[in-house]
Amino acid sequence: MINVAEDFTRYPGGRYREDGEHSGEEFREDVLVPALERARASSGRVIVVLDGVTGYPSSFLEEAFGGLVRERHFTAGTLKSLLDIRAGALFESYKVLAERYISNAKPKHD
Repeated sequence: MINVAEDFTRYPGGRYREDGEHSGEEFREDVLVPALERARASSGRVIVVLDGVTGYPSSFLEEAFGGLVRERHFTAGTLKSLLDIRAGALFESYKVLAERYISNAKPKHD
């Protein structure tokens, strides 16, 4: 389980590492992808709890979650089986956004 507020930061930042500390890219690459790879290897799941932060910029959520599809080439179907995003009532809108970013993302072709 990854609790963003406890395991990453209470103050999520912008999209990219160069935008400053606690970016969506940093969360995806340093926290989320390693957890998803461990879950895939062990037939497990990753629970991400969004509660407890000061708020999420949309750029953070899009890069962290949409970037799994766009940059890391996970499919939405694979993420549905590996990833469980959870949020209480105050953070439900962020959960909806994160899930929408996953479903709308397209893999980047090099």
